[in-house]
Amino acid sequence: MEDLAWLLAQHDRLVALRREFHAHPEIAFEEEWTSDRLSGLLSGLGCRISRRIGGTGFVATLPGGDGPAVALRTDMDALPQDEATGLAYASTRPGRMHACGHDGHMVLLLATAELLAGGPALPGPVHFICQPAEETGRGAEAMMADGLFDEIAPALTFGYHNWPGLPLGVVSGREGPIMAAYRKLGYHIEGRGGHAAMPQHCSPLYAAMARLILLTGERIAAELPATAFAFTQN
Repeated sequence: MEDLAWLLAQHDRLVALRREFHAHPEIAFEEEWTSDRLSGLLSGLGCRISRRIGGTGFVATLPGGDGPAVALRTDMDALPQDEATGLAYASTRPGRMHACGHDGHMVLLLATAELLAGGPALPGPVHFICQPAEETGRGAEAMMADGLFDEIAPALTFGYHNWPGLPLGVVSGREGPIMAAYRKLGYHIEGRGGHAAMPQHCSPLYAAMARLILLTGERIAAELPATAFAFTQN
């Protein structure tokens, strides 16, 4: 309850920070301002900062005892789209918008860091992984390729994402993977075109496409039973 009281007392300040991040969105691997601002705030709590891991990514480490380390991870990037909300704190950068909630994720991480920094001595260090380029699916890979887990060796790593469909105050979780990743699959189908009045002279391209979608979905579902999938036609 003390932590809840602290959060309530800090509510307006944390909301203002979230709105500051919201107004300054940056897309994948361009998160220079975001990385500077967030790392500066975490440094002010006594965290040791390791910059330029996976480009604009970084790790902030809050010291602790000799016990196992724990890592918490946030994403930092926005989406390449214009904001048309009309909010007072709307994006100040055309073609950039925090439409997926990463501005909130960063402030949740920061609030957690503040609570831990102001609490009892930690049994082990806590690493705050600040990842670029989540939206493109390349940021985590870039950080690991750049030696992320040579830099740190957490016994447990926790990721999180806002979930607007849950009731207010509810936190949902599970051990192992949760939510969906994505795969890109491309097909090139060749056939004879024609006129709708004479379909017998045309290749059944849409039937072939539909069959490919079904077969691919069945294959993915067989390999990864919990996977959701979607197809787009360009």
